[in-house]
Amino acid sequence: MSQLFIDTDAVRHLAAGLRRAADDADGLRSRTLGALVAAELPDDARTGVALHDAAGELAQVARVLDARADQAEYPLHDTVALALHAQVDRALDGLLVLLDPTGAAEGLGVEAARRLRLAGAHPDVDLLSLIRERAADPSFARGFGAELTLAGAADAVLAASWAERYHPAATEQDRGRWAAARQLLLEALGAVLATASLGAGQLALPGLGQAGAWADAITTEPSGGARAGQGAALALVLAAGPFDDQLLADVTEAVERYERAHSAGSAPLWAPRSQVDGTYFGPVAPDGTRSYDPLAILLGALGSHPAAARAYLTAGSVANAPMADGTVALPERLAYLLGRRRWSADDAVGLGAALRAATTGVRDRTDAGLAAARLASQAVALVGRLAERSGGWRPPDGLRPGLTA
Repeated sequence: MSQLFIDTDAVRHLAAGLRRAADDADGLRSRTLGALVAAELPDDARTGVALHDAAGELAQVARVLDARADQAEYPLHDTVALALHAQVDRALDGLLVLLDPTGAAEGLGVEAARRLRLAGAHPDVDLLSLIRERAADPSFARGFGAELTLAGAADAVLAASWAERYHPAATEQDRGRWAAARQLLLEALGAVLATASLGAGQLALPGLGQAGAWADAITTEPSGGARAGQGAALALVLAAGPFDDQLLADVTEAVERYERAHSAGSAPLWAPRSQVDGTYFGPVAPDGTRSYDPLAILLGALGSHPAAARAYLTAGSVANAPMADGTVALPERLAYLLGRRRWSADDAVGLGAALRAATTGVRDRTDAGLAAARLASQAVALVGRLAERSGGWRPPDGLRPGLTA
């Protein structure tokens, strides 16, 4: 095992500096809490605890260094040196968050993103929990999002999806643990990137706050620089987070437009983009299913966003379609999704969820309520027309809950 040899004078100097820092932190804690009490303001327990913990960490490291400072030479095994380094980092993080909340939080976000990138197929659960806990902090989210990028987020999802590929002898317990980690990863990424997408002013990240950037990353072909499965992985992130309704609707619309412009007859568009030489390398959902169709995933996400689902499904051109008892105005988008699109990935479960949310999310005489009622009647009319024209046509099983709501 490697060793580090450090000059004893440097050790004493470092220990003295850490002791002064510990005294300063402890003094700041006392002064801060005393000032709050004097002003008859409630003391902030988190401030006191953070300063106390930071002072304790710094003092502990100083004691360890002092205990060895009399040695002629100072060997530290690498594991001990790394542990001391981490202890100093924890203490300084506590101080920085208090002295410079914005800058420190952004720096912590950057560091969390770097650690996630290095984690590969097995991200640390404590790290994922930290990201999820801090996700609502705009400064942390900005640092995290700027460092990781959309491509990096997709890489993290794809790496975690294939933990089993690197462990063929994995047990059911292992698979259950990895599935839970995938779920936590999606929740953490969805939460922190949703916050980052809403940043304004100095906290703005245009790449995360613009639907076009998400749509471009989702629709980029593997041959164009994207990793196999990148589009579906990012759709899963969008589905897992509390993203803005308009952003979600706009991304879904852009992906649908791309799909319609690039589909060649009956040839599949999305499945090959999650494959390498015929082998599936796309994302795996927490329930173990292969999720390779980004539009189906996004429609499922709209199922949790009634306003976004309604905005998406009611937008676009409307055409008068002949029926047995006259004509009916039908949204062209709905006609495509219901009548012409192939639903090999999820049997239209996502579309059913979106349709249900859009038509049942509000029931009143407001504009939203009238739009929901009109969309429901149009969907039923379209199903009737499709059955008339193709004789025996039946909606996919996954769509039926959305039609019978």
